[in-house]
Amino acid sequence: GEYFSDFFGGVLVRSRDIYEVTTAIEAKKQELNLLGEIKWVKVSVNYLEKYKEMMDLFFSFIKQDKLKLRIMFRDTNQVPSNLDRDHIANRYNFLYYQFIKHTFGLIHHCDNPKEDTYLKLYFDKLPISTEENDAFKAHIGFMQNLRAFKKARIKIRPDDIAEIDSKKHNLQQCMDIVLGAMAFRLNNKHLETSAVISTCMKSTSTPCFSIISFVSPLSLTKLGIKIFAPALANAMANAWPK
Repeated sequence: GEYFSDFFGGVLVRSRDIYEVTTAIEAKKQELNLLGEIKWVKVSVNYLEKYKEMMDLFFSFIKQDKLKLRIMFRDTNQVPSNLDRDHIANRYNFLYYQFIKHTFGLIHHCDNPKEDTYLKLYFDKLPISTEENDAFKAHIGFMQNLRAFKKARIKIRPDDIAEIDSKKHNLQQCMDIVLGAMAFRLNNKHLETSAVISTCMKSTSTPCFSIISFVSPLSLTKLGIKIFAPALANAMANAWPK
């Protein structure tokens, strides 16, 4: 984006809550006749109220502490420095790794854990080669060996790192709507000319900026949703564990 780029998003749900949450969201989609994949680029005037209902439900689970949502992005004007070719070539992987490692505060999940906590990670299809994919998953798996993760008794088994098709995962779809709306708003797309508004009114595929009113950064902060905009570029220099 012109102002902010490299948006990453994720949703955290406890095993005890996942059935209730996913069942309710699927039922709401059926009720609203949203039978396909819901995503930000599909928001239009015709579907706006349905999307609002969908997101009201999603946010209600966040309010109940049954879901945690995290969004991370980079200030486009912060130019990376001290990066070698490997950092540049694997930029996507490095940022994704930092997102998983830091944004959910996993190492603080319990002050004095008495038992292991198993973390299952479901990534959207990674836009990288098979070799890069294997290396990325290996580094994610190694995270459990870091001192802080050992102390928190967080375990990541190889079989618990998987890629998913977002068309089949409603939580991923709801997160995409929040992420898309934030990228849209933070890059000032809502300030574009009335011609854009006219196009939005007529199209079923152009995002309608009025949805921003309920997923603005301010609203998200009030809901307890954490938003991260750190200086990620320089952090990449130490992206992988040593």
